Amino acid sequence: HRAGIHNILEASVYGMPVIFGPEHRKAKEASDLKKLGGAFVIHDSSELKKTMDRLLSDSDFLSSAGKAGGSYVRAQSGATKLVMHGVQEYLRSRS
Repeated sequence: HRAGIHNILEASVYGMPVIFGPEHRKAKEASDLKKLGGAFVIHDSSELKKTMDRLLSDSDFLSSAGKAGGSYVRAQSGATKLVMHGVQEYLRSRS
């Protein structure tokens, strides 16, 4: 459907590659993971089969894709802490 994707980082945090359809352009993390090799975009059942066959038959490929996703999630962690620090600084400056 055209609604997009949901919770792809859940799999990535556990070192699992993700597969999703072409409606992912609104999700920065999807594009990032795709570029890093931690995610795969499929357009039809033959692409899904090809991707799954490779992931299931090539343990190095599976491991590499999973590590790429896991590394991405770890690199992105801490954003909430930074935002909260910025909010606190802003509130202090106004009092």
